[in-house]
Amino acid sequence: MKTLEEIINDCNIPYPDIKKKHFDEYNRVAEQEKSWLNNAEEKTVRIVHTARPLIDLVITKLKVRGYEFTPDDTEALSAFTSKINLIIRITNRINNFKEGVILDNGKKLRLYELFNAIKKHDKFGDFKFELNRNLNSFTVHLFSIVKHCQDPQSYPIYYRYWKNILGNVLKKSDDYDTLCQFYKTISDPKRHLSLGAYFGAIGIILAREISVNKIIKEEDDKQFTYIKNELLNIHYFDLITGFKRHQRHYLVGSKYGEKNDKDVFPQMKDRNVIAVGFADNLDLSEFYLGDVHELSDYLRQENVKPNAINALKHFLKIKVGDKIAIKGSGSPKGTNGFLSIMAIGEVVARENGQVYNFNPDHLVHELSVRFTDTEYRELNYGGYGSTVHLLTNKEHISSIFKEHNNFRTAYLEWLTNKNVGDSGKPTSYTRAIEILSTILKYNLFEETNLVKLQELYNDLRIEQGKIDGKYYYDKSPSYGTSGFYSASIGEYINFLKTNPSPPFVSDPSQLAKVRVENRLSQAICITGASGVGKTYRVNKTLEQEGHKMLFVIIDSMWQHILFDYSPNDRTYRLTKVGKFIREASNDPENHYTIVFDECHKNLEIINDVLLQAISTKRNNGMRFLALNTLVDKQFEFLAEINGNRILPSNLGFMFISSKSDIITGNDDLRNRIEIIELEESDQLESDTSIDYFLRKIKKEEDSEYTN
Repeated sequence: MKTLEEIINDCNIPYPDIKKKHFDEYNRVAEQEKSWLNNAEEKTVRIVHTARPLIDLVITKLKVRGYEFTPDDTEALSAFTSKINLIIRITNRINNFKEGVILDNGKKLRLYELFNAIKKHDKFGDFKFELNRNLNSFTVHLFSIVKHCQDPQSYPIYYRYWKNILGNVLKKSDDYDTLCQFYKTISDPKRHLSLGAYFGAIGIILAREISVNKIIKEEDDKQFTYIKNELLNIHYFDLITGFKRHQRHYLVGSKYGEKNDKDVFPQMKDRNVIAVGFADNLDLSEFYLGDVHELSDYLRQENVKPNAINALKHFLKIKVGDKIAIKGSGSPKGTNGFLSIMAIGEVVARENGQVYNFNPDHLVHELSVRFTDTEYRELNYGGYGSTVHLLTNKEHISSIFKEHNNFRTAYLEWLTNKNVGDSGKPTSYTRAIEILSTILKYNLFEETNLVKLQELYNDLRIEQGKIDGKYYYDKSPSYGTSGFYSASIGEYINFLKTNPSPPFVSDPSQLAKVRVENRLSQAICITGASGVGKTYRVNKTLEQEGHKMLFVIIDSMWQHILFDYSPNDRTYRLTKVGKFIREASNDPENHYTIVFDECHKNLEIINDVLLQAISTKRNNGMRFLALNTLVDKQFEFLAEINGNRILPSNLGFMFISSKSDIITGNDDLRNRIEIIELEESDQLESDTSIDYFLRKIKKEEDSEYTN
């Protein structure tokens, strides 16, 4: 086995040797990239935008020796910086260069002056132009694009992946001027495409050798992080196999159009993709599995709607190995949740390593998948109205993906860790068992009877190779003739001997669980003078009603409680409140209630986040958490709609205060919280039910809100 350092050294292969000894890899990349790595003026036809003639004009003027841009060119130069990313696949930092941006010297940026300065300089190292701190970090990218448009045979685009290969594999300085020097050593007429094919072939070889030598053990280990961030781009990284991936589960919609009335699932199925159609004029290749903050900023600059930004953020984080369910509908029926599932699949890389594809002529943003189940099903689950959901609820995952009592994932991981055959064998073995399950009409991954499996193994050894025999599968006959059926069952028997119990067993009866409705989902506040038994009665009531409780005592230390989480050491962690909500989300059959006691001491706990969460009087009875991106990931166990986390219906809230005027004097709170005032006479009442509280609610007859 080679080390990563040895593999990188072996891949320091001269350009002529790549073309001669690795022509297949070189030619594969050249064919794939020929429409993207040609000259800029040849690609403007792709721009379906009013900016196209302006960009054409800028490119033409850049090529004219001696021409200097003037203020009259400002409109065209602005179009160039804002839209050139449509034909040059680079993370769009270029649109930060806007006419009139304030510079460090207090002056305003004039694009014609900047472009004239770039045009006159041959080397980036000699380029001096005062900008500002933000623009300085992007300047080399703009410089490379402008110079490439000016003279494509002398100046390449400064792609990050090319920079990585130049520095980490070819052992040269990775600055732009060094890349330009190396670029000129490529003698082919189509120099830009040739350089891309050369670097791409190296990426393919690196990925193959990293797989064979099992450099990466599992996702997010040290080698995984270095190779993904510092060596390969995602396109070539996805060619790496043989390591343990952290599989996630997603729900993806299948309806397009303003009214969600165009069903595109048949096209998804035919093309073996999942897709979203938002921002249909933007190629987001450079953002796939990239920084979500950069993506959000870019989409906002392009005036993409918030719901589309939210969907694209999730969609572009879906990676190879993740499981997806295609949603037909997530709209509730009456008061009941409803979710229809069209198909189940797994994200895969195409033969060329590509996963994401920008296809404006079809479904726009596509990810390659292999569909494993296209049986239509309906479930009574609510809260899945958005286009893309990352699923975290184990009950829902088990039901949607039919993973109860199923060893498939554990078997695949076991094969991978056991190093069975070459890097493709684990997936071939699991596929063989899937085909056998189809032939035998029951799921072998749910079979644990070793005697029965041994009998099947013995029979397969005799019968599997027979053409038109009982195990013959006309869509993939080689699985039988090559002996994959018996080999996969043999290994499955060995796996079961070392794994006597399933990793996650879901009792089928559990799949029919319905989440209970907590009658305290509309928050109430118990007020009254000291000594009337407020806390005692609340505790007695919740205990009698079978609620699981969390009491939070408010004091002066709770100055800035951000509801469900608190910053600690500059990190965001779930507090006891957040953990309690997680328990409620994962336990649908029980009532959970949070009680905030002694609220009169500090009303700041009822902040903007909490206001949305405690009331069913707004948002069609839905309570949500509107969280910023830094803390939202802590609440991925909750369903999501339009970027907000939806609280489970079995979660309730109560407040206890000795002063009722802190609520009644606040119109915004009064429209969200029901007030119940206890008196001394209430201590004589033996009724400690929730109904007793609800009967005492003082409703405002003229309130503009209703339950």
